[in-house]
Amino acid sequence: MNPQNPFASADTRPTCKEMLQTILDGQATEEQIAYFKDHMCACLPCHSSYDLEITIKQMLQTKCCGGEAPADLVARIKSQLSISA
Repeated sequence: MNPQNPFASADTRPTCKEMLQTILDGQATEEQIAYFKDHMCACLPCHSSYDLEITIKQMLQTKCCGGEAPADLVARIKSQLSISA
């Protein structure tokens, strides 16, 4: 059974990255989180991205005294990680 995507609207179907970002931003509903967790089991890129994003977020929270990291800092770290990978 393929459940209805709770992230989708009548005219849009979000990308995996958009769904992940909604979750990481703390804006996802419980239904969306459950859907994404099921989706992640079958989508290796989503699983890898989720692990990386969570690790970066936790590291930044620890190193930045629990405050929000600037968006450009997060983008620079991600680009450096993807270059070295």
